[in-house]
Amino acid sequence: MMRSTFAYLLLLSLPLFSVAQIHNAVPDAKPAPESLGCIGDFLCKRLNDSLSVRLFRNYWTGKGDIWLSDEQFAAVEECIREMWQPQGFEADTLVPADAVRRESVSFYGTKYRNAFGVATVYVDAQNRIVGFMDTYDFDAKRWGIRPFKYELIVRIVSLLSPSASLPFNIYYERPPVASDL
Repeated sequence: MMRSTFAYLLLLSLPLFSVAQIHNAVPDAKPAPESLGCIGDFLCKRLNDSLSVRLFRNYWTGKGDIWLSDEQFAAVEECIREMWQPQGFEADTLVPADAVRRESVSFYGTKYRNAFGVATVYVDAQNRIVGFMDTYDFDAKRWGIRPFKYELIVRIVSLLSPSASLPFNIYYERPPVASDL
């Protein structure tokens, strides 16, 4: 009896909090992501970064085109700059200041290998990347076009994809720099 009385007195001596204070002290939990089914969830867990996961979920559920934010593209651009050598304009060609050229960049073997294949970057006369586009799909190519490992992955995922999955385009467009206006 003495123990229960002691415990009761101890509880009474503790500071009291309202239910609202306790509720506000607990951070809201993020809702669990939508299930992609056994196969989709299995494949999604093998992706190496949050952008790859977002793009795969978008494909698997057939949600359509995506525009990358400046923050998302900054990390992608860093990867591009590490491996890419701009082709440049012809040396004897007069290039207007607003000229933009297209170049292909392969992401195979990079940290974004699960997000992009061979993407198109749009580059201005000062070699600044001003745009980006890639199609996210699991389209089989002739053997030898892609590295064998990636072609095999594409073909397997394509076979396992549900009918709701849809290819989509990924875009980024850099706003003009103030000096360009």
